Amino acid sequence: MAFLLLAALPAGALAGGSLWTHSVPSEITDLSLTPDGSYVLTGGDRLCLLAGNGTPLRQEWTAG
Repeated sequence: MAFLLLAALPAGALAGGSLWTHSVPSEITDLSLTPDGSYVLTGGDRLCLLAGNGTPLRQEWTAG
């Protein structure tokens, strides 16, 4: 599954395409961004914390 960062951009910024892409190991059910876009957190069977530039910082399985 591919994850595309499309949020937290000024209007019209998507005309040139996405900033980065990142594959995640499970289905995404939640997505959170810090107000300044410096961190992205995806939720699902696995939590993934990414830097705002797409660099993976941490991945952990969630409790069942």
